[in-house]
Amino acid sequence: MHYLHQTEFDMLQEVSHYESIYSFIANKKVLDIGANSGAFTFRSLMSGASHVTAVEAGRNNFNFLMNQPFSHYFNSKIEYLNKAVIGDKNKKIIRFFEETQYNTGISGIYHRNNMMSCDSYEVETIWFNDLVSTIKPEIIKIDVEGAELEYDFASISENTKIIAIELHDDIRKIHEITNYIIARWPDVLNFNDFGNRREIIAHTLGKLG
Repeated sequence: MHYLHQTEFDMLQEVSHYESIYSFIANKKVLDIGANSGAFTFRSLMSGASHVTAVEAGRNNFNFLMNQPFSHYFNSKIEYLNKAVIGDKNKKIIRFFEETQYNTGISGIYHRNNMMSCDSYEVETIWFNDLVSTIKPEIIKIDVEGAELEYDFASISENTKIIAIELHDDIRKIHEITNYIIARWPDVLNFNDFGNRREIIAHTLGKLG
């Protein structure tokens, strides 16, 4: 069983970005928000996840994800959603920007790149609160290029034992969300700062296996 890489970064992400999580994934329900072309989804399934919900707004990324060889092999264990996960329950459609050079999705809310290199189109949305309350994942990964700043993290159920998230752009919001995450998932497996971007992987106290 293999995975097709879209970019060199995509390959690096599969190999190492979430390495601290994979040993805990067996028999767990996983929610992958910002699945891109499926690196984290693939590793989760290969690590024994009972089910993965892969959510990706970008149509190019989503099409690539759906055509991954592993998608057919693990078909009964994957649910795909081609929607943008947002924090505003009243918005049904958002404008999404997708960079064409590397086929990498950029949030239509907090896009940061030169828009001349991007395709623009409308995407159906799903409210974050509805998504997490319906799925009730044991492990949740969030990488949505800034849209996460509007999420209501208190809506995540107690069932979620591990959270992996990238926070972008707004330093005040990054600190605010970081404080909430570390208070609720106090055992930090990974914490990296890159100026206006922060990576956090954390879990609740107690046995994870």
